Amino acid sequence: MIVGLAGGPGAGKTTLAVALAGALGLPVLSLDGYLRARPRRVVVDGRRIPDRNDPDNVDVPAVLRDLAATGGAVVEGHLVLALPALRERCDLRLWLDVPADVRLARKMLRQGAEPDPPALADFARRYLGHGRERFERYVAPSSAHADAVVDGMLPLTAQLAAARAALTAGPDPLPR
Repeated sequence: MIVGLAGGPGAGKTTLAVALAGALGLPVLSLDGYLRARPRRVVVDGRRIPDRNDPDNVDVPAVLRDLAATGGAVVEGHLVLALPALRERCDLRLWLDVPADVRLARKMLRQGAEPDPPALADFARRYLGHGRERFERYVAPSSAHADAVVDGMLPLTAQLAAARAALTAGPDPLPR
């Protein structure tokens, strides 16, 4: 069983993935760990950094290799449904839907808790100059490939119940 879980940054994908994987007895694979060795870069605040929002920067062969080795997993990441080779391997494709302002606030809180958090102005510049556009270009359109949408504003128990209900119902038989 392979479950793909996507949604915008800050939607709560990892939290739901861990809960769902625990309920199903599967491991979690996070796309955050599969950045290509030589990723495309973007200039942010005068520095060239890896573009974690570009689907071409995900090492898809490594993800597929690890999936084959596990025999099944909950694969989570904002680009899961934007990668055809990965999306097509999923038995169930879920989109975790959370309003943009809530996702942004969650991401700000998460980054603010890091040992060396970015200044608010730097965070806003990165989001407005790069992150928002990449989300609109790559991530948001991939939601059309989801078999089911889970409301990420619900409590985790309700999100998990919705994901399990989608699993029981099975994917839409229409071609993608």
